[in-house]
Amino acid sequence: MAKFVINNLVYDTKKMERIAKLKKAICHYWEVYNAFLYKSKKGRYLLTYRINGELRYEAIDEDEAIDLLLKYNYDAYRTLFGDLEEA
Repeated sequence: MAKFVINNLVYDTKKMERIAKLKKAICHYWEVYNAFLYKSKKGRYLLTYRINGELRYEAIDEDEAIDLLLKYNYDAYRTLFGDLEEA
């Protein structure tokens, strides 16, 4: 659990809901493992991950969060947003 300051906002993972673990994801052309996606009570999203052992984090918007969930953790997407239409 950690606190990060991004654009003069405090993202406190203790107070945020961890909505998904992404076993593998592509973030800015990096292949990352065990990324975590958090959502604040105010609806802001935080993505945390490690590259070469270094903890990285970034605030992302809802569209980016949805894209990550659709690609890497559909079950978490369904929990938050419901099922997509069948083909």
